[in-house]
Amino acid sequence: MNLTYYSLKPISIKRKCLTVIDIGNVKVYWDFIQGLNELNDSIKTSTDDFELKDPHQLCTFYGDLLTLDLNKVFERKVSQHVVDEMSQEEQVKLIDMVQGLNSQLLNDLFVFDLPLMVEIPSITDIIKLLGLRLDSEVIKSPFEKTETLIKVLVELGIDRTPIILNASHYLTKKDINQFCQVISYTDLSCIFIEFSENQRKSLFENADYYYIDPDFMLWHK
Repeated sequence: MNLTYYSLKPISIKRKCLTVIDIGNVKVYWDFIQGLNELNDSIKTSTDDFELKDPHQLCTFYGDLLTLDLNKVFERKVSQHVVDEMSQEEQVKLIDMVQGLNSQLLNDLFVFDLPLMVEIPSITDIIKLLGLRLDSEVIKSPFEKTETLIKVLVELGIDRTPIILNASHYLTKKDINQFCQVISYTDLSCIFIEFSENQRKSLFENADYYYIDPDFMLWHK
C-alpha cells in the first residue's frame, strides 16, 4: 500500500510493520487527517502496484486511542464471528438451554389470564442477550487497546490497514517497541499519524519512520 500527498514522494506502507508518519506542519497534518477520512482528496491511496483505490478500501481510520471504543466498533462483528465459528452441536446445546428457560417461563405465565407466548430467539440473539463483548477489565492500558485492536483484526480476517492518531501521547517507547513486535507476528500493516515539530526517529526506532518537517520536507529513516 502507498500513501501519496501532492508533491511529496509516495510513502510505502509495508506489511508486518508499523509505519509512523510524524508531521511538523499543521496544514499537512490536517490534510492527512481529512484525506484519510475522505473529507477531501489530499491523500491518494494505492496498492503496492500503484493501482489507485479509495482510502476506505485499503485502510481504516480509528482516530485517537482515548476515544476509540473497541466494543462500539467491533461488538456486532465479533458476536457474528463467534456464531459463525460455533459447531452445529454447540449451537444446538445453547438453544436447548434457552428452551429450558422458556419452558420455565411458560409455566410461570399460566397465572395470567392472557394469551401469552414466548419465542425461541436465534443463536445470534442468544449471543447478544448474553452480553458477549470485549472485556474492558482486561483492556485497561493504551498498549492493551492497540494490541487488542490488532488481535481483533486478525481474528476477523480484516486486512485493511488500521490508522491510529497520536498514539505516542499514550504509549511509552517500550510500548511502541512491543507493538512493533506484535505487528511483525501478523500479516498486517499499521500506521501511526503523529504531530511533532521535531524529528523523533529514536522514539520509533523499530518502526518505519517518516517525518514531514515544518518546511514541508519529507525525511525517511
